[in-house]
Amino acid sequence: MNKIFQRLMHNRVFLRLLSLGDQVVFAGGNFLLTILLTRFFTDKELAAYGMAVSFALILQGIQRNSYVIQNSLLNDKILKNRGKKILAEQIIAVVPLLLLLIITSFLFLSLHGEALSTLTLVATTTCFAIYAQLEFERMVLMKYRKFLIPFATSCAYALIIATLILCHSFLNFYQIMAILLIFACLKSFILLYVVGVPDFKGGWMLLRSDLRRNSLSSILGVIGYTGYMHTPVLFLGSLSTPMEAAAYVAMRALMQPLQIIVRSMDIIDKNFFRERASHSKHGVKHVMNRQIILYGVTSLLLSIVICAFSSDIIHLFYGGKYLDYRKMLYAWAVIVIFYSMLQPVESAIIMKKLLNKYNLVRLCLGIGTCVFMVLVAPLGSMDSVLVSMTVGIAGFAWGVIIVNQALNRSHPVKKPMILSLA
Repeated sequence: MNKIFQRLMHNRVFLRLLSLGDQVVFAGGNFLLTILLTRFFTDKELAAYGMAVSFALILQGIQRNSYVIQNSLLNDKILKNRGKKILAEQIIAVVPLLLLLIITSFLFLSLHGEALSTLTLVATTTCFAIYAQLEFERMVLMKYRKFLIPFATSCAYALIIATLILCHSFLNFYQIMAILLIFACLKSFILLYVVGVPDFKGGWMLLRSDLRRNSLSSILGVIGYTGYMHTPVLFLGSLSTPMEAAAYVAMRALMQPLQIIVRSMDIIDKNFFRERASHSKHGVKHVMNRQIILYGVTSLLLSIVICAFSSDIIHLFYGGKYLDYRKMLYAWAVIVIFYSMLQPVESAIIMKKLLNKYNLVRLCLGIGTCVFMVLVAPLGSMDSVLVSMTVGIAGFAWGVIIVNQALNRSHPVKKPMILSLA
């Protein structure tokens, strides 16, 4: 029995399925939370949650581009040798900001009551606690070959949210956010058990080194990414009505299962990208193009299904609420398809040390989106999502162009040397 288990833990197909299960269950929990807020809470509270998710993902994006992606591309042995330093790096980067958000939330509660700003800040605190450790935790546990733990914690998360739905009549928005915050904080102790006592001195040095090397490109990339993925909901919350922002959040949530499926594939593929590229006859370009096709076809097929049954899906999950906004779902499908195909391009960009160059392009796209959003956000959510869709496609196209230009300049004979530099 133990031999069978060991074989499964080294089988990439099984690991992909397990990662998919983890992501699907976690996404299911988030989707249940969206249903809970849509059906039983106000447009203002749903809009606040949607903006909070965007704020949390912006912060996570800086963290992800500063050290999480780079560590995920390391082999298992190297990461284990640095494990205690990397865990300390995570604690030093995340805990002070989380404490600041908690303190600020209490101040806003006492000063502003139930204003949209207060609701958004409280929800941002919870979402940041959840997302700041999510991908980091999965990456570390995968390197330590603790593949079952992420799946188990995702099941616990989904179960808690299902329980909150059953008890919604006894809870308010703040209590729901507090319960999820407590769960996220308790879950973080798992890494202490797996990795051991953090090396804070080494972690501080590692964080300084990573920030010095990656912070500029990380911030540029996140600004650009924010422009076409998160700016629309933030501008809608500020310049339009809570109804428009809530509809945007609701339609975005319906595409989340597809994003999670692709993300689960990418988590596995990023861990093996370097190995596959070094063993492949055509190297990085071959592996990247194959994954682009796989992710693109998967996203396209699932998007067609979601869009074909959009009215039925909205009736099923939202009770018909926001049905007038279903055309927005079609635009979101296009966004997700191109965003999915961007993931392997991102891996190739990092391996070829082109992140700064690509992030400058994304920065220009993000700034352009912000300018357009000032003009279109007052008109409503549909115009906003169309701007996001157009810029997202442009970002993918430029990423492919940059990588292919770099790969075409590389001489075939020197391919192993190029890979060793990555």
